[in-house]
This record gives sequence, C-alpha cells and structure tokens, in this order.
Amino acid sequence: MLSSRLLQSRRSKLLALNPMTKELELLAPAKNKEIGIAAINCGADAVYIAAESFGAREAAGNSIGDIKELCYYAHKFHAKIFVVVNTILYDNETESAAKLIWDLYRAGADAIIVQDLGVLRLNLPPIPLYASTQTDIRDTGKAKLLEKLGFSRLIVARELSLRQIAEIASNTDVDIETFVHGALCVSYSGQCYLSARLTGRSANRGACAQACRNNYDLIDANGKRLIRNSHLLSLKDFNLSRRIADLVKAGVSSFKIEGRLKNESFVKTAVLLYNSRINDFLNSADGAGYSRGSLGSIETTAQPNAEVTFNRGFTEFFIDGKRGEWRSEESAKYLGEYIGSVVSSRINRAGFMEFTYKSSKQIVNGDGLCITDSKGNITGIRANSCNTTAKQVTTTSKEIVKAGSSIFRNYNFIYEKQLDKGNTERFIPLEVTFIQKGECSSFKIECHTQGVKRSVISFIYNVKYPFQMANNRESAERNIKLQFSKRSCHFTFSLKEFYINGATLPFFPISELNAMRNEIAEIASRKLEDLRILEKRQEEEREVARRARRDSYIKGIRNGEENQIFYSQNITDQRWQPYMLNASNRLSKGLYSELGISSSASSYELSPVKEAVLMRTKYCIKYQLGICKRDLSGRKGILSNTDFKEPLFLCNNEKKFRLVFDCSKCEMMVIG
Repeated sequence: MLSSRLLQSRRSKLLALNPMTKELELLAPAKNKEIGIAAINCGADAVYIAAESFGAREAAGNSIGDIKELCYYAHKFHAKIFVVVNTILYDNETESAAKLIWDLYRAGADAIIVQDLGVLRLNLPPIPLYASTQTDIRDTGKAKLLEKLGFSRLIVARELSLRQIAEIASNTDVDIETFVHGALCVSYSGQCYLSARLTGRSANRGACAQACRNNYDLIDANGKRLIRNSHLLSLKDFNLSRRIADLVKAGVSSFKIEGRLKNESFVKTAVLLYNSRINDFLNSADGAGYSRGSLGSIETTAQPNAEVTFNRGFTEFFIDGKRGEWRSEESAKYLGEYIGSVVSSRINRAGFMEFTYKSSKQIVNGDGLCITDSKGNITGIRANSCNTTAKQVTTTSKEIVKAGSSIFRNYNFIYEKQLDKGNTERFIPLEVTFIQKGECSSFKIECHTQGVKRSVISFIYNVKYPFQMANNRESAERNIKLQFSKRSCHFTFSLKEFYINGATLPFFPISELNAMRNEIAEIASRKLEDLRILEKRQEEEREVARRARRDSYIKGIRNGEENQIFYSQNITDQRWQPYMLNASNRLSKGLYSELGISSSASSYELSPVKEAVLMRTKYCIKYQLGICKRDLSGRKGILSNTDFKEPLFLCNNEKKFRLVFDCSKCEMMVIG
C-alpha cells in the first residue's frame, strides 16, 4: 500500500504538472460545421468560420444553429471557435451586425474577428474582438493603435518578415496571429479595390471577384505589348510549415491556415501537417515553456501531403525579408502534381479518348487529371480505366490530347481514400491510479488529464460498488487493467499505477468496471467544462477591462491628455488617400474623428475615386520579369534585356491600369 507521505508527494507532483506556459494555437478554416469538426479531430486548437452574413466570403455562410453545434463539439477539447464578421458595414447594417454578434455570443463563440472599426461603437456582449488581417497591420504604430482600441489579438499582414513581426510583438501586449498556409492575396489585405473597380464586387464586402487571378497584358508607354494574356498578378500559395520555430521566436502564438472556401480534404491535410510541425517544436529543446491551446492527442493513420491537395505551387513569400519567385505563372488554378507526358492518344470504339503516357508514376482509376499543351490549353479529365502495365488510360473525355502534352494530377484518388479512411480521432488522455483504502475495505481512483496541453484537472473517484474477494488475483488484476485501458466518451484511459495491499483483490464484474470508467469520463467532462466556463468568465472580465481602457484612451485624446497613435504607412506612403481607412458608416467615421484622424472621405465602395491606388503590393512585376534596376543579383527574367518605356500598364478587357513602383519600399501600386 502507498504511504500517506508518498501519496502527498504524488499530489504535489501532479500540481507541478500545471505550470504557466505560453500557449500555441493551430487555427483552421471551416466552410461549414462538418469541416470544422474534421479540423478539430485532426488537431486544430481553434477554428474560424463565418455566420450567414458579414463574413468576407459570400459562399461560406453558416446558421447560428450550426455554429452552436460546432462550439459544443470544440469545447469538449477546450478548442475555440472564432466567427468572422470582417466586412466593412454600411449604416443600415450596423444594428444587424450587433444582433448577429449577440447571437454568436449566446451560441458559444469564443471571439469575433472584425475589420470595421465601427463595430467598436456597437452595444456588444463581453466577447473578445480580434483585428482581422484586413485592418492592414504592417507596422508597430498600427498595432499599438488597435491594442489601445481594445483588440486582444492582431492578425498581421502576410507580407511581413520575421523581423517586422518580432518588432510588432515586442512592442505590444496582445496575441499575434499570422497566416502560415494557403492562398496569398497579392495586395495588402483590406487595401485592395481592384475587384470593386473591375466588377463592382468589393473584397472588403465579402464579394471578391479574384481580379488578381485574371489574365493581363503588360504594355509600355508606347503601347508596346511586352507580355500577352498572362497571370501577372497571381501568386503562389503560402507554406511556412518549415518555419514554426522561427515564428514562435518572433512572437507568433496563433498559426492560421487560409481556406474558408476549401474542401475537407485540403483542411484535413493542412491541419494534420501543421499539427505535426507544432508538436515537433514542442518536443524540441526550444519547446520548453510552451503548450498547445487545447486538450487532446490525435490518433491517425493518414500521412498528410500538401503537394497533392489544392495549391498553385508554394512560397515562403517575404518571411526572410528577401524577394523570390512568387508568381504562379502557369495557371491561377490548381494544375496538380506533375506526372509525365502524353505519348499518343485516340478515340476508342466507345467514343472516349484514351492515351498512353510516359512517367515514373502511375495513374489509377478515379484520378483527376489536367493535360496542358504547348500553347497553354488545359483539358480536365477523369481517369476511368487504367492499365498501369501498359501505361494506358481510358478517360471520360471525348476530346483528343496532343502527343507531348504535360500531364498533371489534381485529384489523387489513392490519397483521398487514404485520407478518408485514415481513422483520424481525437481523445483526451486520462491517467488513473487504482489505490486501496484501508484493509481491503474500499478503493479509490485518482484521475488527472495528461496530454498535449498542460494537465488541467485532477480528482478522486471513490469506488462505490459492493465487492467480494476474487478467487484468482491474477485474473482480477488483468480485468481491471484491461477495462481501464479503454476509451469512454472522448477520453482514452490509461492505468498508470496499481496499489493493492495484500494478496487478494476484489472481484469486479466487467460490467461494473465499464460503468466505473464511463462515470469517471462523465465526471472529467463536467470538470473540464467547469474549468472552461471559468476561463471564459475570466476572459470576459478582461474584455470589459479592455473596453474601459479604450474609452479612457479615446477620452484622453479628446481632452489632450493622451498622445494620438497613428500608423506610419498612412502618413508616409506615396499616394495614400482617406478612402483607405475603409470608413463606410457613421460609427467608423465618428471613431476616426475622435482619434483625431481624418475621415473626410467615405470608403472606396461608397465613393469611388479616379486614379485610385487599387492595390499596393509587396510583389513587383518588374522584379519578377527581370527588369528591376535595383536588382543586382544577376538573375534573369523573361523580359531581361527588353527595351521598354515607362510607365507600364496592365490591360484587361480594354481596361487599363497604370503601374507605379515605390522602389524605396520595394512595393508596387496598381492605379486606376
């Protein structure tokens, strides 16, 4: 039997398992409830999702009921649900937005992601507000301003380098979130008006027409056509899976995957990949002092491979403060992994196209293929019947493809099946110790959580079942250990220690052992929920305090007692105009006025202006094409040694946009 002194020592040790650590969060996108649950199961610490309106993605709205169900599921693992309300609002929408946020609060949402600063003047519940990447956070001044206004988290611009992120993190006292994976906007987010200019569909209103993915001609001042019908503004996709440690050291605590319009396969793949990378960091020497933001461990047989899910090629963008090959040249769509080339093709007797191919890889039944010829024409087909020995494919297409055409696989049938049947599950490990009390008269079970996150609960379960001595101690012990090494609810049990005084053991029927285990799981669930509610109330108290400080700050500015904080890009950037504040309602204009910031102009969406800066980008066409005069690296591009006269223009369907290059900042502007 374990002595009381030893038991006390064990309790002290358990308490020591709960140090204060900095939490790291893997944040996943979700188009709907089902994808959100899949993301949680694959290891996400949080999920961001849109409600039915104001979510910056018109095609990705969800009912309050679905969000409530997602919150209920996520909260089992202390994972969180953030809801995006990140469009700019018109005056007739502000009250609807306030009602929506109240509904989301009651549904269990843990935070709201917003762009429109007018939201700060709404009557809102005590729910944390996160500053969307569309608030255009790219320097310390803007970050400090948003912190003063009560935001508890800043989602910084994707164009920032590690050095710039570290500067913001070291000068603020809020969580820093950054994108790590998925599609890249070519323009600084929130400062893109090209879609609105071309189609009337505003990116800031959730209706982006993806103008950056269009084909454009590049023309010089003399009308010389330098590039014809090319994806000149389309970027590769972001992938910082190798840079988790660097980002943590820079001060990032939340790693965000882009993709609220992506399918479940994309989300599961990305979450599994980054879950593994974050855990690798936590298990490294640098991981001491950090923990995951949610509870539980992942069990899966799936092997994530980002290369075979939607991507336009990958880039680490500007994370090292250096330029690279960022443009997605071949297509703004996903061609897939390169397989090989077409040897020959024909129409068979059934009227379908079949072809032979040259490749070291195999095409299998059900694969989705893209075949591109030398002129860039793309044919999408499905492999219907494959002879892997003869490397012959019969398709569902009735269109011949040319010999020599390149073959890409954009739907990997084998991988998708493996991902579907990967048996990915999430459980919270619960360690138990079976201990005898007294002289074989009663027993207790000590329980505590142990997982990726710090240990958070510990409790005693007193065995209440009547029992008799077992005739066979070995068999009785085996039964106890077996039944307490199974799963109940969302817990996995493990019997770590077993302390019985004497040679005899009580006999517990298996049904009673199962009942005990299930009851312990229910107790653990209640305790975890109680803890979550306590943490939520504490966060609400902090939110109330943040809002009080915000009101005090604004009052201080009004009375001349506080220094105005304004972000430097708006007072130093070439061609900055007040419409870039994206003030689209009386509340946001009033707030800017209180801060002493000009709000003389409405948002571009309400009042388009001529010769507007439609985009400002870290991406530079001149650099990409090899005609940057500041680039002394000797690299060559497709326009190297080409004569041209500036200014340069982008042309699309007879619409012409002038390019201005701010070489002091290595940035490009699209004017029109």
